[in-house]
Amino acid sequence: MFRKYRSVLSVIAVLTVSMLCSCGKKENGTDQNNTRNTVHITTQTEVAASTTTESDITTSDTVSSDTGTTTEQTTTEEITSENTEEAKPPFSDSIDVFTEDGSASAQFFALDTLISIKVYGENSETVVKDIADLIDHMDGILSTERTDSELYRLNTTGKAACSDDLLNTITKAKQISTDTNGTFDVTVYPLVKLWGFTDLSEDAEHSMPSEEDIKSALALLGSEDINIKELPAGEWPNAYSDGYVSAGDTSTQLFGIEYAKDGMAVDLSAIGKGYIGDKISELLLSRKDEGLTGAVISLGGSVCLVGSKPDGSKWGVGIRDPRGSADQTIAVLSFEAQYGDDLSPISISTAGTYERYVEIDNYFYHHILDPKTGYPTETDLLSATVLTEDGALADALSTALVVMGCDKAIEFWRNGPYDFEMVLTGDDYSLYVTEGLKDIYSSSEQTEFISR
Repeated sequence: MFRKYRSVLSVIAVLTVSMLCSCGKKENGTDQNNTRNTVHITTQTEVAASTTTESDITTSDTVSSDTGTTTEQTTTEEITSENTEEAKPPFSDSIDVFTEDGSASAQFFALDTLISIKVYGENSETVVKDIADLIDHMDGILSTERTDSELYRLNTTGKAACSDDLLNTITKAKQISTDTNGTFDVTVYPLVKLWGFTDLSEDAEHSMPSEEDIKSALALLGSEDINIKELPAGEWPNAYSDGYVSAGDTSTQLFGIEYAKDGMAVDLSAIGKGYIGDKISELLLSRKDEGLTGAVISLGGSVCLVGSKPDGSKWGVGIRDPRGSADQTIAVLSFEAQYGDDLSPISISTAGTYERYVEIDNYFYHHILDPKTGYPTETDLLSATVLTEDGALADALSTALVVMGCDKAIEFWRNGPYDFEMVLTGDDYSLYVTEGLKDIYSSSEQTEFISR
């Protein structure tokens, strides 16, 4: 019924977006500004042995090994208790920042992946630390597994007043779900848990879900059943414990989210990193008068590139070859800096069926689930890479396009509501590239350029 992969791999393969430089932007939605830095996404084993140099940044899209499914066991009282703990020191105090020749860089684990940051220009060390703290702050909002996160609380209670960032992310996810006819759906979390993707540790045991269990999980799906409401504070169970209003204030109107079905839960992993990339871009734009010239940030499968390198060299983005090791590319995009002091961002996100697996009865089952069937999606695409200025959109669409398959993905690019560029890798390793990338694309593989 769906594609199976024999477990002949020694480690779980994960998505790689290799960056041979940095990047810039294109008018009306996408563009091209690059350099000679390489961002790869590797396995956890490779990460442990990797080092960071000026020309090689390595990131991983691997889920941390100690995650588990504990949502059902945590009560609202426990969450409230955690939120009232003493303030912790800034997250950036726990990371090492390296400086060299007017730039600063750091690598650290967050968002269940290895994060890589490199910033060029004045005050770059301070900016790297600010980005790290922003990432940790956003993880505390959008994480599915962190028991102190806003999303965890919402998934546990089914109703909660929410911050603007959680509301914005879920609102965008709902719209993209509508626009992609449900091929992107953040309410897949019951299926994610059912298949065991919340625990990818080496000693985790997985079993094939029954058709009855899949049917029950499917009944909980539907982004249209995420209701965004404005209600008096007294009607939100967390309005006082989370400090949205003072005790006794029952009338102030607050926005929040209520699930229409008991047992619904949202997973923002296919849009959250892109949204965080957008927040990082906003931070960098707010600091451009401080002498910043550019930055490259890898958040696992999502990459944010802002501005240009001081020497004017190209940014480059390599798309991983699904057949090879993490540092092998099947295609490369090279971007020329075109915007001078402008720190306009570009976002690149890749989703692939070779990224993450669970192993069941000596087969690997990939993690991109079809919201219509409840099974790993049957698709003729190995990966989809999306380029646009909107990181959340790039993140979400890369997953949606894989679920659509090649023909529907091309039709969506031609006739859909969004302005973006894409590279599709077919299951025969043929490449399908939109016309806007023609002048910056290179590959030795068979390539078809797509026009509108």
